[in-house]
Amino acid sequence: MKSCSICNDEYTVYEDGSIFSHKVNRKLACSKGNYVTVRVGGTSAQSTYLHRIVAECFIPNPENKPCVNHKNGDKHDNRVENLEWVTYSENHKHAYSALGRKTPSGRYLGGGICYDKSKKTYMVYTDFYSKRKYYGRYKEKELAELVAKEARDKVELLMELEDDY
Repeated sequence: MKSCSICNDEYTVYEDGSIFSHKVNRKLACSKGNYVTVRVGGTSAQSTYLHRIVAECFIPNPENKPCVNHKNGDKHDNRVENLEWVTYSENHKHAYSALGRKTPSGRYLGGGICYDKSKKTYMVYTDFYSKRKYYGRYKEKELAELVAKEARDKVELLMELEDDY
């Protein structure tokens, strides 16, 4: 199995997604929240995503893509063969097309439309890289859907332009 040394040879990262500390002479325990994180670099170290460490050690990134994607969708499967470098757009598309992520349910009606019961209006917005853009309130659902479609088209165009870089 291939390995990679990091932090002045204090740690060894393996292609199966595990990490060994030479300082304490054992495999490191990893926290398992949404993603597996590990603290490397001593007492002042911050938690780091294990999948990023594995990707930086073993997967070339000639296009300098910013994200590491888990191909099978399992955020705890940090083996090299399950990871790939992607753009934000590719990562987002993978979640919906390959993994079958569904849009949220409840008050969210799809396409960035929320119904505000207290004001009896439809709010239109988009989310792009966790940035929400507000497009206004509309009394008629049909008008809100039209504005939301135009907003989605703009976001999709931005995502396509990003892929061209």
